[in-house]
Amino acid sequence: MSAPATLAQQKASFSFSGRLLAAVSSFVVVAVPVVAVAWFASVRNSQLLLAGALIGAMLAYSGVGFAGSWRRLVVGRNGRGFAATLLLLALATALFVPVLNSWDQVAPSRGPVGASLLVGALIFGIGMQLGSGCGSGTVIGAGSRSTHSIMVLLFFIPGSLLGALHLPWWVDFGPAATVDLAASLSPAGAVAIQLVALALIALLVLWRCGASNFLPSVRMVFGCLAIVGAALIILHISGRMWSVTFAYSLWGAKAAELVGIDMSSYVFWQSPYASKALSQALLADVTTVTTLGLLAGAATVGIWKPVKPRPYRLREFQAAVLGGLLMGYGARLAFGCNIGALFSGIASASLHGWIWFAVAWCGSLIGIALRPRFGMAN
Repeated sequence: MSAPATLAQQKASFSFSGRLLAAVSSFVVVAVPVVAVAWFASVRNSQLLLAGALIGAMLAYSGVGFAGSWRRLVVGRNGRGFAATLLLLALATALFVPVLNSWDQVAPSRGPVGASLLVGALIFGIGMQLGSGCGSGTVIGAGSRSTHSIMVLLFFIPGSLLGALHLPWWVDFGPAATVDLAASLSPAGAVAIQLVALALIALLVLWRCGASNFLPSVRMVFGCLAIVGAALIILHISGRMWSVTFAYSLWGAKAAELVGIDMSSYVFWQSPYASKALSQALLADVTTVTTLGLLAGAATVGIWKPVKPRPYRLREFQAAVLGGLLMGYGARLAFGCNIGALFSGIASASLHGWIWFAVAWCGSLIGIALRPRFGMAN
């Protein structure tokens, strides 16, 4: 009979088996949806899911994000995360503005500047602090097994559907115009003025935080580069800029149709793009498969991180409900979230992306002030 294994050997064996299980699980959690999408939809859409998975993994791994980094800047004067998002926007500007103005058959992400944008961005900013994540951050949190993010996502969907139904009224509420800075200034001029604006914001952040709390980590820089590269792949394959929250509207509409509600009778779902998405299978939709990719990519990283169970309090649930509804409704009114309106909007040299940035920041300040009322630490 062999001698009993030592405690160290048992730990080493458990550690190896745990790592092996995590590696297999990480592979399966991406491979299964990729194969399913290729089988039920198309190889093209499975490639889009892989690109989304890369972004999801990089967001979860690098710590690049919006809601948390904005809050840390305001409350703790820690500007590293916010500086990383500025770098992300700068890279997107330098890459996508020339690409969108030179490639054929690609659609930029531009929205009208009007009452809809102002109201939508403001309430989205409030909601993303109560929800502890934006449109993409909610998916990343859900993929990382965050109870709060899962609850937020469940209410994000009906909020987004309701926003889609109300959007025509908000658009008609007052005058609105879409402003393309690349057309107004030339692509080179748009790149220059946007990079200068981002640099000025960075200087303000540096002044507030100091040099020791400003520079993003190497991991964040790497994440920004990978995210922008994967977003370019999405544009190349699909012809559309990366977005997230249209998927939530579509999921809500599909669910409504399952219970007998004819969504095609509503104005929003009569536009060519929305009508086509509503009539097709869910996995045929570009935004759906890239968002599912985000979820799978975040899960591959989350598998390696232990989750400590803790009680989920009623006030946190109330914040999740309110945050999800506000973000869903606000994103639809504002023609996108931190991705579709901010990242892809600024990358498209759209003025609405900049106005979204400023107004959502104001809403975020309100949301940060409200968090303690729901028992949420800042």
